[in-house]
Formats: sequence, C-alpha cells, structure tokens
Amino acid sequence: MKGLFTWDEMSTILHVTRMYIGYPFIRTEKPPISDSKMAALNAIRERLLAARDTLGDWRDHPETAVAEVVFSEDEQELLRQALRACVAECANDTCDLWIHLRAENADTVNKVIEKLGEAQQDSPNNG
Repeated sequence: MKGLFTWDEMSTILHVTRMYIGYPFIRTEKPPISDSKMAALNAIRERLLAARDTLGDWRDHPETAVAEVVFSEDEQELLRQALRACVAECANDTCDLWIHLRAENADTVNKVIEKLGEAQQDSPNNG
C-alpha cells in the first residue's frame, strides 16, 4: 500500500514504534512482540525517517507537508495493533498521548489507524 502521510501522522507512527518496543505498559497489558515484529517495526521506523527527511523544511507547514510511504498489509496490521495498544495504555490522558505519541488526543491517533485501514481496503491486491 502506498499512502500519503503528513509530517504529523508520520510523527505519531514514529513515536508509536518507540513506545510499543521500548516502554513498559503500566495501565494495560502490552501484547507480546516477537523478534520478527520488532524487526518490522524498526524497518518501518527507518523508512518513515527517510520519507520525513524528504520534506525539507516542513516546519513552516507541518499539517500540509506530506510524503509517500509504502507499507505491506502485514505492516499496516502491525501498526494498527501497536497504535491501538498505545492509545489504550495512554488512557485518554492528553499529557501521555502528547509525550508518547505526539498526538493531541486519541482521535488524532484513531485517524491514523483509520487511514491505515482504508489504505488496505483500497489496495489493488485486496480485490
């Protein structure tokens, strides 16, 4: 799946990879993550960093700075799982959401989840 992601959306995904891999969950139980899924999240992170770097000086227009990013269907599902788990762990605490996910609120993260789901449905390989 190819998708256009804003700098803010990429930032949320970058932060979720770090939180999901590196932070202990206190409020909820984090789903176990295999070595292969951890490697996949690291690969996603590297691709996102490279895509974000193509945006140049995005600071003047972070909400309209977009880059194309490619995710496999498995990567989309992994990201949706990680995003949902991290939102649950943050428990709608706006401070935690900002610190861990660079999101103003849970709705911001849910829009990224929806975008990943819609992109999967729009993929030509999904019939």
